[in-house]
Amino acid sequence: MTVELDPALLEILACPQCHSNVSIDYEAEEIVCVGLSCGLAFPIKDNIPIMLTEEARPAVSAPSEREEGSVSIGLADLVDPRLETD
Repeated sequence: MTVELDPALLEILACPQCHSNVSIDYEAEEIVCVGLSCGLAFPIKDNIPIMLTEEARPAVSAPSEREEGSVSIGLADLVDPRLETD
């Protein structure tokens, strides 16, 4: 089965664990977190991403195995902590 997700959906999805951006692993039919500290892989079932940490598994390319010096940011990285209120 071929994964067919709307590109706009991928733009708004974020990892529920670390809030980093995600990408699609078409071969494994998974949504993969690109966060350096997380690296979870979420299944896609019937073209629906299952973004539950209980359903996730470590991605094949674990964060420790990723290319050194690569950087990825998510929405949480764009928030200025000085603007957060308690």
